[in-house]
Amino acid sequence: YVRTYNDVDPRKAYLLTYEPGEWFYDQDVFEDSIAVSNTYYRDFLIPAGGRHTATVKLLDSDGEITMLGFVAGEDGVTASRRALLHAITFHLREAALIYQARRKLTKAAFAGAELLNRITRPALLLSVEGKVSHMNPASRQYLADGNVLLLSNDRLIAFDAKSDDALSQAIRSMVDELPRGNSQPRRVVRLCTRTGPEPVA
Repeated sequence: YVRTYNDVDPRKAYLLTYEPGEWFYDQDVFEDSIAVSNTYYRDFLIPAGGRHTATVKLLDSDGEITMLGFVAGEDGVTASRRALLHAITFHLREAALIYQARRKLTKAAFAGAELLNRITRPALLLSVEGKVSHMNPASRQYLADGNVLLLSNDRLIAFDAKSDDALSQAIRSMVDELPRGNSQPRRVVRLCTRTGPEPVA
């Protein structure tokens, strides 16, 4: 469809002008003769077992248009089918919006992870609960050395009890400052090593 029949699909001109949530029923617009005269119907839809379609525009924002179509046979999209489609329109649109929002978050997460991976020093991405969401290769090696920090149930902890308390307090205080709009919630914590009193920051 995308490579060939998209260019000759007569529904496009109508669908692009419709508002999100509006249904387009081709049987209400086109004459029966289109089944013979138009290659989209003649060579694509009908040989695949369809004849009529119902299409709704779910999203139209930020340069992205998302549509969903249903195919019916010779009996067309009946009144009962239309009632069902109208009943689920809200849920279809909500699903599309949720998918779009999650896709944006996923792209942002991948971009953030890639930036961390390019840092040569150990760098970890922590959740507000102190759990590690991502770590770069240098961090994996640093934790594998097991001299200062380690993971316990995906949570970053320090070997030394006092150091671990200081680390937890630093994370909590940064999280507390986030809603206040602090642009640089930074803390430097000195952690004792596992093998001796020599601290690392």
